[in-house]
Amino acid sequence: MRSAVQFDPYTLLVRHGLAWTYFCNRQVETAIEVIEKVIDEFPRDSASHGYLGVFSAFQRLHTQALEAGNTAMALEPDTPIA
Repeated sequence: MRSAVQFDPYTLLVRHGLAWTYFCNRQVETAIEVIEKVIDEFPRDSASHGYLGVFSAFQRLHTQALEAGNTAMALEPDTPIA
């Protein structure tokens, strides 16, 4: 997965996949780091904010989780990930 990101670092789907891979392998802090970098580059990507909300909630970072979820919903209220 890392090589896919190196090959095409601007494809959101690849970067979302990398973050989920870390999350599913219990490397949640790394997943948060990856998705925060995506948000820095693509601040209007609602899915990234939704993922940050999920990852943060898992880490019991409740304030961050709520802020990320609210941002995701504000950007795209009809998107299921939000």
